[in-house]
Amino acid sequence: MDVFALFTNTEYQFLTVSQTELGNEILTEYTGYGVFKQRDAMSQTTNMEQYAGNDATLHIKPTEPFIAALAGQLVGNGIRVSKNGAEALEYRIKQVDEGFNFDTNELEFYKLRLTRESFATWQATPLE
Repeated sequence: MDVFALFTNTEYQFLTVSQTELGNEILTEYTGYGVFKQRDAMSQTTNMEQYAGNDATLHIKPTEPFIAALAGQLVGNGIRVSKNGAEALEYRIKQVDEGFNFDTNELEFYKLRLTRESFATWQATPLE
C-alpha cells in the first residue's frame, strides 16, 4: 500500500515562482493532490525546545506533469494549500527527498519540505 492510499489526500496548487528585483512573480499554477502535513509542534533538542510552526511536508506523485516541465528542479518554487477548510497558506519548497519502494526499487513519491512564505512580497531568503 502506498502513502497516497494510506493517508488523506489534500488539494494543493504548485506555483512556479520567479524571484526578481521587482518581487515574486507566480508564472504558472498547477492543481494536484498529495499528503500534506503541517508541522506545528515543539521539538526538543539538547534540553531546549524549538518551535517549528512554519514548516510542513507534502508528498506528491512523481508522475505530476510540472515535475517533467521543470526537469525536476522543484526547490525554490511554491505550494499553496488549504487544510480542513482553513485559509490557504503559501510555502516555499526548500528540499526534495525521493521515496523508493524497497521491494521494487521504484520511485513512489517525492517528499517536499516546505517553509511558510508569502509570495505577495519579495523576500530574499536562502534555501537550505
